Amino acid sequence: MNVDKILPGMALRSCWAVLTCTVLAALAATVQAQDRPQFSFTRTDDIVTLTVDPATNGTECQFRIVGSFESAKFVRTRAKRKFLSPRVSRSTDFQIVADISADVRRVGASSRRTLYVAVGERCGDTETFSRVKRLRIDASPGGLREKAWMRGMRTSAERNILTFEDAFPSLTFAYPVDLQVAPGGSRLYVVEQGGMVRVFDNDSAATSSGNFLDLGSVVRFDGEQGLLGLAFHPDYESNGYLYVHYTEDATGDNVVVRYTRDNSDPLTADASTALEILRTAQPYENHKGGQIRFGSDGYLYIALGDGGSSGDPLGNGQNRASLLGKILRIDVDNPSGGEQYGIPVDNPFAGNTDGYREEIFAYGLRNPWRFSFDPTTGALYAGDVGQNRIEEVNIITSGANYGWNIMEGTDCYPLTSSCSSDGLTLPIASYRRPLGYSVTGGAVYRGANIPLISGHYIFADFVTGRVFQLNPADQSRTLEAFDTEYYISSFGVDADNEIYALSYYSGEVLRLARSSD
Repeated sequence: MNVDKILPGMALRSCWAVLTCTVLAALAATVQAQDRPQFSFTRTDDIVTLTVDPATNGTECQFRIVGSFESAKFVRTRAKRKFLSPRVSRSTDFQIVADISADVRRVGASSRRTLYVAVGERCGDTETFSRVKRLRIDASPGGLREKAWMRGMRTSAERNILTFEDAFPSLTFAYPVDLQVAPGGSRLYVVEQGGMVRVFDNDSAATSSGNFLDLGSVVRFDGEQGLLGLAFHPDYESNGYLYVHYTEDATGDNVVVRYTRDNSDPLTADASTALEILRTAQPYENHKGGQIRFGSDGYLYIALGDGGSSGDPLGNGQNRASLLGKILRIDVDNPSGGEQYGIPVDNPFAGNTDGYREEIFAYGLRNPWRFSFDPTTGALYAGDVGQNRIEEVNIITSGANYGWNIMEGTDCYPLTSSCSSDGLTLPIASYRRPLGYSVTGGAVYRGANIPLISGHYIFADFVTGRVFQLNPADQSRTLEAFDTEYYISSFGVDADNEIYALSYYSGEVLRLARSSD
């Protein structure tokens, strides 16, 4: 494993204990005040029984305690909360509570504070809430002050039915970062960060892949730099145009370049046909963005990070005279103004006289590493990698300001500052450390193999390997679909709209599938 090759904003952070990471993740989860039901509860050994009222009309829920902090001390320094010397206890046995008591346990007045973390095993017989992901019971000093927080309640149709399977057991790739399918075809194209695009048949029995385009001699492959994105023109079948987004080795600039399919070999791009479309100077070596995709409107969308360093020191995210920290939208079919592209007339800043870049479609982004379109609704989803607190998912709309670096997710940035969210578009979903450290934007599922999640947005965290599921119809509930051991760098879909994920270090192409559990 080459740990020196880390994707955009994806610094690997180690956890000092697996259980502690789970506990901290539960404690870090946030819930809106109106989503906090009232509970009464009892505890017998390692089983906590709660009566939820009025949210579930008295539904009784059982939890298994998996950890607790006894007299945990907290230290607050520069808005960072740290645990010091927690005493962690753990039980692996689970028993169904036979006798439900309505008594409420009281905590004696003392200086001790107990935080219990439990995992829900079942919640009532109605399956209204068939699984409660995590629970925090805060037994504070001073008498009856118990609180229970529930996050990610699942209906029976939303249980852990998802997993990944190795889609092509005989194939692996070197640091894969993008997967695409060409219009009118079924073959899959995998982008390797070092500069190679490889092509192969969408057949689980495939044993080899071909070199479609080799850009290793012009791509700077270092950390977050490299060959980052691939997009096929909507009329690829007739014109053979494809576009790549990479870090140029000679300058460190981000460049979008058009190539043309080889007339004599349709499984090869002709490297001699390179035509530079767009160049963006980069002040630092990180936060490159990278995704490029054509929308249903025929325009090319391009993701660019804020230019790098930490905290956006140049203020690019909010500077509409800069292309950095933006998602761009250009017309590659109608070049004008001496450029190799034109400006769509309905771009939000087209024709402005304020010096704003007319290519901008949306701004206020930190590092929108991966974005995708819902093939049914056309909605544009983007995962934006956070600074040091919050990872976020946004639905990108024309002219919207997503807040960076006024805000990081739903927090002011820096945290000690005061800010206003007026005029800003907040994320539709977010999560905090240590639940994850670097969001990998995903895709909306529109395939036929798992109809229960049709229309749901699937995304992941690169560092922790967690995979998340978001139902756009209920954006208040982001579900942790399942855990993996993969460093998921990107998602893609095939011609049948089935979702795939790329494992960055091990090189597999993974297919989203229904779990056999």
